[in-house]
Amino acid sequence: MTSDQVEAHYIKVFGEPTRKARFAGSGSSIQVYKWDERSNPEEVALYATLGISDQVLPHDPNHRIELFTGLLPSEDRIAKTLAMLGLDPEPEASELADGHTVTFTEPLWP
Repeated sequence: MTSDQVEAHYIKVFGEPTRKARFAGSGSSIQVYKWDERSNPEEVALYATLGISDQVLPHDPNHRIELFTGLLPSEDRIAKTLAMLGLDPEPEASELADGHTVTFTEPLWP
């Protein structure tokens, strides 16, 4: 699934995002889309990456990932953390995969 297909899926399921942010680094860029709690059936602010799925997973070339989280109250500063994980998942020296969790030694936002 390419990022174009992921974007189409996001819009089909959640509608147009209420906010978009773009982050660049390591020779690529990642967007983070936000749907506010009023537009999301889960009634939380939903944040989802767009662009990680363009990268092949070394352990499984047939699958791709994107990252998402829901917060209440909303906290837009989480966008940078999600993007940085997608741009360089080295904080714990391991690759990201389906079902993984990541622990940070610092707060997710200042």
